[in-house]
Amino acid sequence: NEIFADEAVLTVAIQMAESFDPSCQAIAAEALTLAASDKTRCEGIMAKGLPALKQLYHSSENQVKVRALVGLCKLGASSGGNVNSKPFADGATLKLEKMCRHFLVKNKKRQNLSKWGAEGMAFLSLDAEVKEALINDEAALKVLFNLVDTLDKSLLYGIASIFVNLTNSYDKPEKNPELEELGKYAGENVPKEHELDGEKFVKQRISSLLKVGVIPPLSTLGSCESKAIREQVARVFLALTSETSHRGAIIQQGGVKCLLPLALDNTDVGKLKASQALAKICITNNPQLAFPGQRCLEVVRPLVCLLKSENGLQQFEGLMALTNLAAMSDDVRLRILREGAIPLMEGLMFEEHDMIRCAATEALCNLIQLQEVHERFYGDDIERVKLWTLFSGEEDQSLARAASGGLAQLSHDPKICKKILEVKSSTEILKELVGCGNPELQYRGMYILANLVEASRDIASKIIEDEFLEVFLACVQGAFPTNVRNEAERALKKATEYGLIMPNPELTT
Repeated sequence: NEIFADEAVLTVAIQMAESFDPSCQAIAAEALTLAASDKTRCEGIMAKGLPALKQLYHSSENQVKVRALVGLCKLGASSGGNVNSKPFADGATLKLEKMCRHFLVKNKKRQNLSKWGAEGMAFLSLDAEVKEALINDEAALKVLFNLVDTLDKSLLYGIASIFVNLTNSYDKPEKNPELEELGKYAGENVPKEHELDGEKFVKQRISSLLKVGVIPPLSTLGSCESKAIREQVARVFLALTSETSHRGAIIQQGGVKCLLPLALDNTDVGKLKASQALAKICITNNPQLAFPGQRCLEVVRPLVCLLKSENGLQQFEGLMALTNLAAMSDDVRLRILREGAIPLMEGLMFEEHDMIRCAATEALCNLIQLQEVHERFYGDDIERVKLWTLFSGEEDQSLARAASGGLAQLSHDPKICKKILEVKSSTEILKELVGCGNPELQYRGMYILANLVEASRDIASKIIEDEFLEVFLACVQGAFPTNVRNEAERALKKATEYGLIMPNPELTT
């Protein structure tokens, strides 16, 4: 590409294309095609080299024709799918696609021609109309799948790129409506997405790829040493897992087995994409079925890496997945601890986004039963206990449920009970929980209160003095859920044992 920056070199290539020698023509076609790979060179080749490529394309020699075809495909794809800057007339790209298909499908035994056909298709598949034509061409897709097993590794990146283009899993520029309006006003060529690249069509293409059996060839591509290819595969897997209904099929066809190494050995972008795909699977599927045996331990590191991402969605999905994993066993919980997840989760509890704060609290709630996590609340200050207590009183009931669930576990420890009462608003928060009308929150609130009473006579005395005797009696005598009444009775029984209250004959059975 640097060589073609010199116009004299481009002139020589064009002169070679005009030769009557097929070997010279093939070399010229391949040189122009390679130069067209660089978008910065496309304009020069369009201006001076396009006539030569068109002439070579009409050659009777397939080796010349197919190389020129790929060059035309690269020039045709130079707009990157932007409807407003197509270099060729409408319909020309589809004609090129049909010719690429011819070399791809009709020349199975001549792998060199199939290789060039696949490369041309890789560039053309940026075009939305070509995507639709290809996804409905099962024969062409099957040939691409079979080519993945070829010994010619130079084919693989192009094939991986086709899958990326079909699923629209490439990076897209962020839309800025204000700048787009200014661009239109100034007469600029504002990029516009084709209607066939809309969400509906992308979902249909993803479903079609799964049905035709894309997972095995993806797994083969994912075992390549090239990190560029591995990143492409991770992008496609993330697109495939975007639909909840697809995740079971991905598990059954061995997708998880492929994703685990992709999440650990990849480009930085590829690691995050593969890890996010694993998180999506873990969120909606039973982790014991999705990650049997040692895999439930192996998946922890990629999920913890998501917590370090600057992308809020990746953080949220990593937290949700770890929450589900943490419910499996002590071994999994210990692995999460050893991968350094606890400080990351605690940091995310301070995020501004409510859903991330809630997910971080839920994840830690499932880890509090670990002694190492429990002991983090033993410090000289009460800040950790204070945060969980205050979160228990939040208006967001999901956050309140997670925080009060963690506090309920902590309240089995008399040391923690003492810290809970040191939080100024703790008793008011507990009263609100019991009277909120949500059975889950009512139970958690009363469970914490009963544990506080059982912790020590001194703590129980403070609880009784703070008008909680009326709360306990109201719960026992009123129309409260059975589990709430049972906890209130437990608190009253202990208070009676302490001699803080006299037994009520009406409440004895």
